[in-house]
Amino acid sequence: MVSDTPQMPKERWHRVVEIFGHVKDLPAAHRNSYLEVACKGDLELRRQVEDLLAEDAEAEDFLTPIWPPPTPGPSPASTFNPGKTAANRYDILQVLGEGGMGAVYKAWDRELDRTVVIKVIRPQLASSEIALKRFKRELLLTRQITHKNIVRIFDIGESDGTKFITMEYIDGGDLKKRMGEHGKFSATEAVAIVRQICHALDAAHSEGIVHRDLKPQNIMVQNNGRVVVTDFGIAHSGDTSAMTASGAVMGTPEYMAPEQAKGEKVDERTDLFSIGLIFYELLTRELPFKGDTLPATILKRITERAIPPAEIERTIPARVNRIIMRCLEAEPAKRYPSAVALLSDLDGIDPAPVTKWAHLLYRLSRLKRFWKPAVAVLAGVILGIVLYFFRRPPPPSNKLVQLLIADFSAESGVLDTPLEPVLTLALEGASFVDVADRQHAKTVAASIKGKQAALDEETARLVAVREGISTVVSGAVGRRAGKLQISAKAVDAASGRVLANDRVQSDKSGVLGAIAKLGSSIRSSLGDKTPESDRLAAAETFTAGSLEAMTYYAKAQELRSSGRWDDAIRFYSQATSVDPKMGRAYAGIAAASFNLGRTDDAERYYQLALANIDRMTDREKYRTQGGYFLTVRDYDRAIEQFKQLVEKFPADTAGYNNLALAYFYKRDMSNALLEAKRFVKLYPNVVSAHNNLALYDMYAGNFEASKAEAAKALQLTPSFIKGYVATALSELALDHPDGAAQTYDRLAALGSQGGSWAAIGLADLKMFEGRFVEAEPILQRAIAVDLENKQTAFAAKKLVMLGSVQMSLGRQAAGLASAQQAVSLTKDSSVLFGAARIFINGRHSPEASNIAGQLESRLEKEPQAYAKLIQGEMLLDSRKPSDAARKFEEARQLADTWFGRVDMGRAYLETRNFPQASAEFDAALSRRGEAAAVFLDDVPTYHYFAVVRYYAGRAEEGLNSPGAVEKYRAFLNIKSQSESDPLVEDAKRRVDRLTKR
Repeated sequence: MVSDTPQMPKERWHRVVEIFGHVKDLPAAHRNSYLEVACKGDLELRRQVEDLLAEDAEAEDFLTPIWPPPTPGPSPASTFNPGKTAANRYDILQVLGEGGMGAVYKAWDRELDRTVVIKVIRPQLASSEIALKRFKRELLLTRQITHKNIVRIFDIGESDGTKFITMEYIDGGDLKKRMGEHGKFSATEAVAIVRQICHALDAAHSEGIVHRDLKPQNIMVQNNGRVVVTDFGIAHSGDTSAMTASGAVMGTPEYMAPEQAKGEKVDERTDLFSIGLIFYELLTRELPFKGDTLPATILKRITERAIPPAEIERTIPARVNRIIMRCLEAEPAKRYPSAVALLSDLDGIDPAPVTKWAHLLYRLSRLKRFWKPAVAVLAGVILGIVLYFFRRPPPPSNKLVQLLIADFSAESGVLDTPLEPVLTLALEGASFVDVADRQHAKTVAASIKGKQAALDEETARLVAVREGISTVVSGAVGRRAGKLQISAKAVDAASGRVLANDRVQSDKSGVLGAIAKLGSSIRSSLGDKTPESDRLAAAETFTAGSLEAMTYYAKAQELRSSGRWDDAIRFYSQATSVDPKMGRAYAGIAAASFNLGRTDDAERYYQLALANIDRMTDREKYRTQGGYFLTVRDYDRAIEQFKQLVEKFPADTAGYNNLALAYFYKRDMSNALLEAKRFVKLYPNVVSAHNNLALYDMYAGNFEASKAEAAKALQLTPSFIKGYVATALSELALDHPDGAAQTYDRLAALGSQGGSWAAIGLADLKMFEGRFVEAEPILQRAIAVDLENKQTAFAAKKLVMLGSVQMSLGRQAAGLASAQQAVSLTKDSSVLFGAARIFINGRHSPEASNIAGQLESRLEKEPQAYAKLIQGEMLLDSRKPSDAARKFEEARQLADTWFGRVDMGRAYLETRNFPQASAEFDAALSRRGEAAAVFLDDVPTYHYFAVVRYYAGRAEEGLNSPGAVEKYRAFLNIKSQSESDPLVEDAKRRVDRLTKR
């Protein structure tokens, strides 16, 4: 970049800008010729112009370069000097490097207790729209991709006015440095590195992202051998095509594909050309296409074939040579079509060194003799025969198999570790296998036998037959000759016919691998045709240190299945304390926290899970990545992850369940219901399937259907909390407040967690009816219990409700204090939005404005939409309804929220646009199911709904419609027991006036 040039003289800068101004609008085909003439052989001048052209390509419009250009050197911001603390969170440890965009630091993240890298944008660039777009796009594009071979970027922040992003710390060095230290790499070493780069590119390309600047400097090699691709600063995405100018040349010339050099369209094959160059350099320490100047080198790359690497380094295997040469084809169509195709060829490589005789035969094959065509034809025939007989079989199209794992029997004192969870992971590696919920099976077993009973093979078969499960797997552990002997068998649940039977011996340290072998054997007997190495992959996600952790993990899974999320979190946490790299346990904490409404905790623990994603099976990775995107409300990414999950693992219950959930959060209720019904049809005895369908029906306004599905869920698991929530909210929406109250009373009897949910539901009911005096003590008691139990997120939601109650009772100071306490406990967007509304009501605009700023700075659309709504409500409160309407429209472009409909209707009322106001309020009334839990987190908020009837009456009155009286009366009927409420009094006056006309 231009900024890499220290102390550029002003005259030189003017010359760069002058040439840039002439060349920037030229067609790509003419640029090179013009630069050759204008730069007169000055390669440094040419590089500076090309870098400026690259930066211009990042802007949507031409931005005139300013003097002085940014210069390298450490950031002058003292907060990033080693020994300082940035953003009250990051302890700066050392400077890792400096570049044109800014400096890079190693830091300690106090909040998450881990080492991170901080990438700081230079203050000189902070005001540049170009630089900020590149900076932010690196964050946005990289966060789209979650893969162990792609650097994980965590967040964007600001400290003392300096922008920065945080990313994972890689304990190692870049590949360029490794090349300098290592010399030539062997074929085995090079293939191992290139394979990991291909996996990274496959993940990026799957998201529609082309790196465009792949080079050894952008590839990190961790000391444990893990390869990580970094620096997506100029990556190309289909979503950002408008930011790249036609004909722009982007990337580093030494590793640029021909189409890049010509300014033509790039795609994933462009990155594969760069891989070919890197592969070539690893094996030979040289780059092909040598020219005297950079333009000459690029010209050779476009017009000539590379010298085969096997002619430079005789030990390179022939297949490796062919792979590299295919990557380096000048025409993209002749290269590999995808990273997956390249990986497939890499899988079949024999990396053994080539013998002298083999190298001699290769050299002979290069001679241009008359017999060469004949040899080529013969080789093609032989190759065809080999491929025919040794081709990979097509992937199996197995029927879905649901199986139940019975309790393993074990001789006393032999092994305390539960093996069922490990076997579950091993069996779930087969795409057609679903392992039934063992906790639900134990509940069914207790109902069959009239008491709690062990899930032995006989009992498991009874449960399986009753639940429609086809297969039961059982096992035993004993000791023979100082070794553990572990056996497992699969039987047909109905007939008892043995489908698979195997046993293995192991010492204690190898028990996890032994279980994986048993799982592999069972999968093979059930029809799984995948290679054994893939079937054993589940064992690689554990370490010997996981044995003790597995005991805690198994208990946590059991508790989570029962809906006892707090207890599950406790055991997951014990698992992570024993095995801090157990990514699946962090994912368990995150999922349980999400179900408890603790979104801050959920996001934090998902990030810890993703930091250890290499210790998960492929199925778990999709689940975890999808769960993370759900938590941060990036619903399109979540849908992509879960679609891939059910496509690759069509028996996966979590995939169907969460795919429906992602559609629901996107407010695509039709697809949410479609996927939820598909889930129920596939697995009619899974409690969460029925309960989620009940909630989706409720949100969609199908309240009777919701009650029916919730009843099925509660029949399966009578203690399932969300079943009562769906029932109560549906009763309330059906104008049955007594039925809702009775349901909440039953929920309160389910312990502290049930009591917490019941309290917020009962308070919501009281607020809906305007009985604020009764709501206040319910909330105050529940908040105290939540805080005592460290349920801060749920306490914060209740504090917002309490603040609204207190404001309605005319106790403004108390209401504002409750809102302040709420925002001090969590940064959940629903809490921040509710608190901001209280601040607006209390004429505390600075606090509301501050919250809007926090929400607007987030990357997800929904929090940004709530920020716009807050800004609009402040304008509405300041009697600027037209300006407010514009803000509400901006919010709707981000997310069509229920609140947005109500707010827009209020703005139209104030501007006397009564037809538009009526339409907005009608939309809000028709979405009453959404109003029941308006933030889509199942937390009751139906109290917001009543006032819409009042505003709808106002709109009807403005239209001189007789329907106004009906709307007012409906509002007054809800508020028949209300304490003093200005809107109630106003509605009464309006009814009196309208009925006397």
